[in-house]
Amino acid sequence: MAACAGRTKEQTELPTLTMESTPEAKAGADDGLLQEVVRRCRQVYTVPAVAAEVVRLTDHPRVDVAALKTCIERDAGLTAKLLRVVNSPAFSLRGEVGDLNQALALLGVNPLKQLVLGFSLPEQIFAAAGERRLEWYWQTTLARCAAARLIDATAGTGCGDEAFLAALLQDMGVLVLIDQLGNDYGRVLDAAIEGPIALADAEREALGFDHRQLSAALLSGWGLPRSITDAIGAPRSVDALRRRSTAGGTTARVLHAADLIAQLVAQHRLGLLPELIEAAGSYFSLEEKPLRGCLEELQEKVDQLAEAFSVGCEAEDFHEIVSAAHRQMSEGAEAMAARMNGDRPVVLGVDAASLRRAVASLASGGDSVRGSAAVLDSAVQLESPFTDLASRLTLAVGHCRSLRQPLSVLVCETRVLSGDERAGLLLSQLLAQLCKRTPLEGAETNQLESGRPVVVLPDCDRKEAVQLAGEIASKLRAAASRIEAVGGVPFQTRVGAATVTLASRNFPPGDLLDAAGRCLEAAPAVGDGVKSIELF
Repeated sequence: MAACAGRTKEQTELPTLTMESTPEAKAGADDGLLQEVVRRCRQVYTVPAVAAEVVRLTDHPRVDVAALKTCIERDAGLTAKLLRVVNSPAFSLRGEVGDLNQALALLGVNPLKQLVLGFSLPEQIFAAAGERRLEWYWQTTLARCAAARLIDATAGTGCGDEAFLAALLQDMGVLVLIDQLGNDYGRVLDAAIEGPIALADAEREALGFDHRQLSAALLSGWGLPRSITDAIGAPRSVDALRRRSTAGGTTARVLHAADLIAQLVAQHRLGLLPELIEAAGSYFSLEEKPLRGCLEELQEKVDQLAEAFSVGCEAEDFHEIVSAAHRQMSEGAEAMAARMNGDRPVVLGVDAASLRRAVASLASGGDSVRGSAAVLDSAVQLESPFTDLASRLTLAVGHCRSLRQPLSVLVCETRVLSGDERAGLLLSQLLAQLCKRTPLEGAETNQLESGRPVVVLPDCDRKEAVQLAGEIASKLRAAASRIEAVGGVPFQTRVGAATVTLASRNFPPGDLLDAAGRCLEAAPAVGDGVKSIELF
């Protein structure tokens, strides 16, 4: 494991990124390009011999524990790593674990198998990353691992071992993409390290998939439990994960919350605090106070893990970072950051074109690119994204008309009746976050000049639109009740909904937005506060 260098705090100019604008192109990237990249990478990254034998031995219903122990002991370095981590406070075992016999007795076969696979990443992917990028990788990974343990202990989820391993392996795809694509991917990663963007968002804009999906696919081929690979590859939506009923649903929820914490403290993405508060409450019924308790313990746990993994990372003041996030949330500063990063596409330009050409070359059978300009001659035209609400509405109207689908628009507003102005800003921010996470496929969120969130809902009829509007208002009340700065402050939430069942060829898109705005003004200030209209 490579040591970490000091983390730079300087900000660099964000490069521009373009995206493919058609759903068909996106789907093609998701279903085709990712699978081809996975197929190629599996030829490069194979499971080390000891790990492969461990997988074989544990596939039997009755595991030969003695054979398993003998197999692991053949790799002295792996044995030392296992004992060091098992003896770390992260596992909270009673007494010192002196050998693999004790480790197997105390942990059980499956957790030990998972740790073996976790320590079996091919060494070359670490060597290719470089010191600065490895520092970012380990800061984030160890914070995520520690957070997963703390959430499990606080909420009593019972999936601490699986969540810990998923947290440890989630970003393997980052290392693979660095190794295989070199600077074409490295420039995008550096922009995420230095700037305000989320790496997974930039990857999806450029490639149609993100590093978590790549990690999940590669690890699945190594024989990791499906609950772990599903948790790593699951879409990060609070609503979707809350309803997830598969065997790995709890692991996925713990991993998502842990990842939000890691991005907050290790990547300084302060604007994620409202989403973290919502996720902790929705998944585990954790109030803000016990969540703060997890965050206060985090620094110590990360330091302990860094020592156990022999990773030297620069110490950071997590308490100050979290305090800064609370100040930003209270002051409403994240509203602007959300407009920059959440309500419109991330823009990366030349870097995205180079990255897509590089990964396409890899998927088609070419050698690892590593920034070589010789294999990047073929031009790929990517259309610029629409950035204004009028253009997006026009596009949505045309798309739904061609598919003979209804189209709905929500205009939302919340305001305090009395109390601190900061509470009003925080409520507006929470409302914007909830609107952005509307679960309907294809939904897009934008914002009027007044600051009111606008949600565009393709293939959504009037009844569905009213239901979604009511859910947004209900979730806002629930989220507000869990936040100390807002609890008890009287406020109103209103939503106007307008639907066109089948737009005519000359239907003015602005009419839909105007109608939703009029409904908002006429919406009742009690109950769900929703009023709707259907246009013909």
